[in-house]
Amino acid sequence: MSKAQREAATRARRDRVRAEAAHTITEGDVPDVTKYALIIAFLSGGKDGQTALRVVADRARASGRLDRLHVVHADLGEAEWEGSVDLARAQAAAAAVPGERFHVVARTITTADGSRVREGLLTLVRRRGAWPDATNRYCTSAMKRDASAPLVTKLVNWYDPGRTYPGPVPVLIIMGMRAEEGPERAAKPSYRRDPRLTNKRRRHVDLWLPVHTWRLADIWSDIHTSNVPYSPVYDSTPGARDGLGLRRHSSRLCPLMTKSDLVASARRDPETAAQYAAVEAEIGHDFKHGLPMAHIVELAQNPDANEEETERGALFEAPSLTTHALAARR
Repeated sequence: MSKAQREAATRARRDRVRAEAAHTITEGDVPDVTKYALIIAFLSGGKDGQTALRVVADRARASGRLDRLHVVHADLGEAEWEGSVDLARAQAAAAAVPGERFHVVARTITTADGSRVREGLLTLVRRRGAWPDATNRYCTSAMKRDASAPLVTKLVNWYDPGRTYPGPVPVLIIMGMRAEEGPERAAKPSYRRDPRLTNKRRRHVDLWLPVHTWRLADIWSDIHTSNVPYSPVYDSTPGARDGLGLRRHSSRLCPLMTKSDLVASARRDPETAAQYAAVEAEIGHDFKHGLPMAHIVELAQNPDANEEETERGALFEAPSLTTHALAARR
């Protein structure tokens, strides 16, 4: 596909997404949570998702709809940091979501004998023969979206077992994407219909991004104010609270991460980095275009690596210096 074709496809995709903003259950940029039978927040354990969860939980609590809020964690297996499930569970509990409304899903496939087994990211990459990238994020669709879709169906059936609801059951999905993260996310409406999950007869699913307009400083201000546990990978060492760690939590190693984050992640977890490098050699496809995992491993092993390649800055100010007032954004 040529550059012009890719740009045309991107514009068409953005136009389709914008069009979905005209078909939501309620009008405006912020949904009325009282109009939804189910509210489902997706939570990896990362900073943006946990803040988005607090925003929607506050709204649900204020309107007497907290009992409709469910939290879903997509378990990425070896691709996610150890303890992510427990961290997401703790963040959900801090938002007053009880254990029975915290759900863990994972990708499964059907084997030759008809049984269902889990499939991890590296197995998926081997089968496809290529790593995901910015234009083909099949990891997100396979490991998260497709793994979560059956649960949405299950929850709708749980809410309306007799199929007596007058029309499609209204469902609100919550995610922590922010416009500041890149032009693709900035172009997306913060409140729109989700055509993939919507079923005309059974359910109407809308997607809301509560922290879409928030800046990184706002996110960290809210986290420090809430005192809810956050991922230790954001700090140089667990408990340091210095913001000198990774910028992303969801995956240990992701082609969309910056070079400095990839090197820092490989230093934190050399075993996983070595496994990724082995798969890279096996399939003959670079982990990241122009940046093979083999080179990332080399940089991680070299304490004298070029500082320009691995330079890092703090993600947030020290908690004692944080003064952002977020009430107006809620």
